[in-house]
Amino acid sequence: MGKNSAIGWTHHTQNFWWGCTEVSAACDFCYARIFSERLGKAMWGTGQPRMRTSPNNWKEPFRWNRSAEKAGVPARVFCQSMSDFLDNEVPDEWRDEAWPIIRDTKWLRWMILSKRVGNAEKMLPTDWGPAYSHVGFMATIANQEEADRDIPKLLALKGNRQVTWAGISVEPMLGPIDLSKVFAEQRHLLSAADYADADKPGNCHAMYASAYALDLVIIGGESGDPTKVAIRKFDIDAARALKVQCEQNGIAVFMKQLGALPTSAGRRIVLKHKKGEDMAEWPQDLRVQQFPTALET
Repeated sequence: MGKNSAIGWTHHTQNFWWGCTEVSAACDFCYARIFSERLGKAMWGTGQPRMRTSPNNWKEPFRWNRSAEKAGVPARVFCQSMSDFLDNEVPDEWRDEAWPIIRDTKWLRWMILSKRVGNAEKMLPTDWGPAYSHVGFMATIANQEEADRDIPKLLALKGNRQVTWAGISVEPMLGPIDLSKVFAEQRHLLSAADYADADKPGNCHAMYASAYALDLVIIGGESGDPTKVAIRKFDIDAARALKVQCEQNGIAVFMKQLGALPTSAGRRIVLKHKKGEDMAEWPQDLRVQQFPTALET
């Protein structure tokens, strides 16, 4: 099975369109915006029209799907690396055309990563249901404020609309993140299962709680040239603390990179790889790249 993406946690990237508006601290040095500006494309910002990609590009998922089916191994697809699938400035009809492609490529494990996860509910297709069991949603979370604001929205989407899996991409990680509120809510839901309707299909503690649980956390530092832009530091100790939280609560962890400016105990760690992607340079306990079962089967 082929791979056309340099992003470690996916096999392919599919962009139905390009362009976005920056809405998060994680967007400050957006690689997609910088790349499009180099090409002279004005697609970024409020009111700027997004650019739809070519008809041939829209056919690519079917080719990947055939390849994955032939190999008998599902392929992961990061949806919209150059934009945001849930951007409310994208014409609704573009999403309406994209959803059937996503639905009909069953051998692809679609990873819809967004900084606007609160828009997901209103942007799901009218036929959302079991036909989309190979699709999951992720929210970009750069700091504690975003974690407190967006993770509850993500998990409500997962549980209320029967999304197969949900995760967060903590990249770039701009500060410590405490998930204790998330885990407290899961315990509350687990307890609430005692009082749920006994006739509810599939009613059991584990299933009820997992319906509102995180499945994957991707962690990474900021990449880029520190001599050209003010790359933010990546605190390895904060990353380690987040990893431990996930391990203690059964969440898959994928360490992507240490970034251009990794630090520990306030001191910079100098790496040979400019993006910090060489796992051989990482502390042993951070050499973890896991996926939930839903993304591997």
